[in-house]
This record gives sequence, structure tokens and C-alpha cells, in this order.
Amino acid sequence: MRSSDSETLWASTPLILDADIGSAPDSAITVAIAAAQPNLSLVLTSDERAGRRARLARHLLDLLGRTDVPVVAGRELDGETIWTAGDSTPAESVIEETGVGAAVEAVLSRHNGEVSWVGLGPMSNLADLLSTNPEVGHRLAVTQAGGGSRFSPTPAERNIALDIPAAHTVLSAGIQPTIVSSAVAVFIFNTETVDTTGYRILARTTNPISVLLRSQMDQWFARFSPYNDQYGPLTLALALGADFIETEPANIELDSSGRMQIGRHPVTRAHHVNYVALGHWFTYQLAEIERYGVVRYQRTPDW
Repeated sequence: MRSSDSETLWASTPLILDADIGSAPDSAITVAIAAAQPNLSLVLTSDERAGRRARLARHLLDLLGRTDVPVVAGRELDGETIWTAGDSTPAESVIEETGVGAAVEAVLSRHNGEVSWVGLGPMSNLADLLSTNPEVGHRLAVTQAGGGSRFSPTPAERNIALDIPAAHTVLSAGIQPTIVSSAVAVFIFNTETVDTTGYRILARTTNPISVLLRSQMDQWFARFSPYNDQYGPLTLALALGADFIETEPANIELDSSGRMQIGRHPVTRAHHVNYVALGHWFTYQLAEIERYGVVRYQRTPDW
């Protein structure tokens, strides 16, 4: 659903966002951008920490005027958690008590066709769904952030490394996900610093949404790196049909450490990005949030 003649189709296709919000700040920014889409139907959290991520997502969506979008806490994982949201989530933020499976089924039951799934964190929630109900996979158009080359000098990309068995499950399910790997996402022209336009947009207003997003940026810069790759927004843009990202079919699998290599599992792979157009799209989204305070429904502009 990424061709130029499919605007009506993608706009009416439910969107499920599976996000590790609260880690690198690009996840929260992606939730904010996704909130501008009228088809955003559900937000799940991955690598959850006792509901902490889900409460943050609920708080952000409420600020954005999307009280209609349910938020459900996903599976918790072992291991060290990156957290850049400080204490910015009110204790009274209320999340859905239903589980991930029931929440996804509720979305599927209201729609007869395909549902878009955008994954920004480890694939644990998706793997659980595909394991318990394999037929769900035939209804989901999956766009997943994650994956690194077998030629990388470091171990698996973080989204894969956090739950390698889940990544194996998803790749083996036969659903042909669209993969946005670090090879296209981790790039100088897809990076925010204190000197880039995106950050300056967030820094020039007291809008509570911009303040929250900027605070996460500041904590990331202070504690982890002076750079933040906008992995999530790139992945969302592809799922929304942006024509500045090219894809190609590929066959991959994971090596023993979780790095991607040529293999037997069919996927669609993002392989080229017009980063200038991506930058225009990204700053436009942040400027809209700054301008209106709450989101307006919008379609992805043609750049």
C-alpha cells in the first residue's frame, strides 16, 4: 500500500504501532507523528518495564488529543533498559488492562482487510501473536525497524539483540515483513543533534508536547550520545507510503549472533532513501505539532 494511487486505501487501513517509547527519543517522536494519522488504532509497547513505557505513551497521546487510541503494555524483557523520559509521566496515566492479543484482535475485528503493523523495538509482541495465532500474520502488513549486516564489527542491532528468538519467529512465519535496517537508518543525514532543524523546532516553544520530546532528546544527548538517529520516523514514513524510500525483495536469515545475512526467509528491504526529502518530511511533522499543540489529521505530503 505504498503506491501513489493507494492514498485512500492506506488512509483507511488501521495502524498498529509497537514502540519502545522512552528509550531513544526517536520512538516518542514517532508516536507523536503517528498520532496525526486518523488510522492510528492501537499503540503497544515493547521491552516494557512494569507499564512504564505504556504510561508514557498514554500521556503523550493524551497531550496530542488522541484519547481515542488505546495503549497496551507489551511483553517485558530481561536486560538493561535505556530510559530517557525521566519522571515526565504522570502517575495517573491509565492504560488498557487487556493483553496484546486481545487488543490486536479488537482492531482486526473492526476491519475486514489488511492492518498495518509498525515495529520500532524488539519483535517480542509480534512473535507472541504469530506463535499463538499464526493466521494473524496474513492480516498484517509489517514494517519493522531493526537488523544489521553480518559484516558489522559489532553484535546484532539492538532491536534484534534484545530478543533474537522473537526475530527468528517473525522471519520464519512466512509473512514477508518489510525490514528497515541500520544500513539505511543510521546515517548522518537522518540524525538529530542540538544544531539540527528538528531539535531547534522542539526547542523554540513551550508547547508541552515539544517540551516532552525535547526533554528526551536532552537526556539522550547528556547520557548516551550527541547524536540520535531518527530510525522510528523513517520506518513510519515507509509504512505510510512515502515515495522517498525505495525497497527491494531480499532473502535473509540471522547468524548465530543475530546479524542479518543472505538466507532463506523472504522479506522486503528498504535499500535507498532520499534523505533530503526525508528531512523535509520530518521537520514538517515537528512544525505541525509545534503549530497546533494537538495533532491535525494529515496525509503524508508528496516531496
